[in-house]
Parts: sequence; C-alpha cells; structure tokens
Amino acid sequence: MADRGFTIEDFSFPRRVKLNIPAFTKCKPQLSNEDVTTTRRIAHVRIHVERAIRRLKVFKVLSGTVPVSSLKNFDDILIVCSALVNLRSDLIRDVNVDTD
Repeated sequence: MADRGFTIEDFSFPRRVKLNIPAFTKCKPQLSNEDVTTTRRIAHVRIHVERAIRRLKVFKVLSGTVPVSSLKNFDDILIVCSALVNLRSDLIRDVNVDTD
C-alpha cells in the first residue's frame, strides 16, 4: 500500500507484489465510480495501518536514530516490537460484541 505518486510498479511487478495505490485524476476531470470505490476502500484500510504504525512508534528504539552498530540486529528488533504490538488489544473494536 502506498500514497499517490509512488510509481514503483517496475520494481514490484517482477517480485509478484501487488501495489495498492489510490487512483488519481491524471489528465481526467474526475474519477470513475469504480476508482472512487477502490480509493475509499484503500483509505479505510490505511486508517488501520496508520494506527498500527502509531503503536510501533511508542517504542523508543524505533522512534529515534538507530546506531550503526545495531543495524545488523534491526530486523529482529522490529519483529519483536511488532509482535508486542500484536499482543495488545484490537485496533478495531467489534461493536457487535457485548462487553457485559
């Protein structure tokens, strides 16, 4: 998932990665109905991605400058921090579940 303007399909296609980018009105007066629907769906999901990223930023090791000596371990640090975020409460509350 990326913002408008990220034109990296050339890099992602050979690796079989699908890139979800909101539609934009390149040389068109307005978006088609299909493009509007797709863009809204992407925006809805991005809200939750941003919430997860915000939870990751709480960890000081991820929010500051990473020393060069830690770079070889940074993948492991990110995995541990992500696992801890995943153990927290849900990003989205299910409104259909009773909390009695």
